[in-house]
Amino acid sequence: MKKLLDWSNYHDQGMGDAYADIPKHGGNFAKAVSVCIRSGVCQETDNKGVMCPSFRLNDDPVLSPGGRVQLLKQLLNQDDQAFLKDQKLADSLANCVSCKGCKRECENNLDMAMIKVEYLAQRRRAGFRSLRSWLFSEFPFLLYRFPILGRFIQWRNSSKFLQKLSKKVIAINESIPLPEPARTPYFDSEKQLKNNAMSASYTDNKRCIVLLIDSFSALFSPKAVNDAIAVLSVAGYDVITLHPKSTASAHLIDSGRSLFSQGYIERTREQASDLISLLKPHILLNRRVVGLEPSALLMLRDEYLTLNLGDEAIALAKNTLLFEEFIAREPVKWTF
Repeated sequence: MKKLLDWSNYHDQGMGDAYADIPKHGGNFAKAVSVCIRSGVCQETDNKGVMCPSFRLNDDPVLSPGGRVQLLKQLLNQDDQAFLKDQKLADSLANCVSCKGCKRECENNLDMAMIKVEYLAQRRRAGFRSLRSWLFSEFPFLLYRFPILGRFIQWRNSSKFLQKLSKKVIAINESIPLPEPARTPYFDSEKQLKNNAMSASYTDNKRCIVLLIDSFSALFSPKAVNDAIAVLSVAGYDVITLHPKSTASAHLIDSGRSLFSQGYIERTREQASDLISLLKPHILLNRRVVGLEPSALLMLRDEYLTLNLGDEAIALAKNTLLFEEFIAREPVKWTF
């Protein structure tokens, strides 16, 4: 199996310790699966943590991280392709919401979210295709290119027929309304454009913040973006914004989260490389990169390190903060 993600951190896993049941196939990927020691924490109903939403909802051990591990081990012991064809495993992983509760709360930090991405990427390489997966992965790009899709979401939410159709075609729960994009996505104001143009002249890099505006914040919550800029500005920071349409090209600036979550690793790597190139001047100046949407910002801190993007990705990961983390850590007296 040619892995699409970097699993080298697991190279020494199981060497001389209790992990005697590492599957025959899968290499370091199989070792990442085998960190599970069957403690049963993921199947406790009174667990006060996050783990595991799919198990808690269904009370089915197969839909827990430990259950998925057992399926993967069995299949990886057959050959390195059997796990791609098994429907039971496909159904189990389809119910994983990639919350990373297992990585945080499992004694051995089982990373089922990352395992799922490798699985999806391998499935795509093997020829498995899904309209649903493609739509979810390309959604922010499609919405920027075809704004009328926002109207389709509104029509779907207000039409019983379209709700049933969306369930049949792309398996979206008909009883749940979809988030509707804002009428106008975020774009830099004239004042912000001037601030961005002055970025090279800012000398106090500790007081200079790069606000990374992800596609979903820009499309669905532009007010939250403007509020964040206002808060940082009032606190005396020079704010530089980077959002999906920051460049003149038709190519969107995006973390690649939606692509990554559906196993589109090659496209994710392209998006990540472009974003790192734009952030490189700020990385060299040790400016902090602050993000609003956790799933997008944490791509830079965690997932980019699995894409073999070099030292610049490592430097970027060390200088990224969620908006709330930044506010909590800064020695500022917040007065408004």
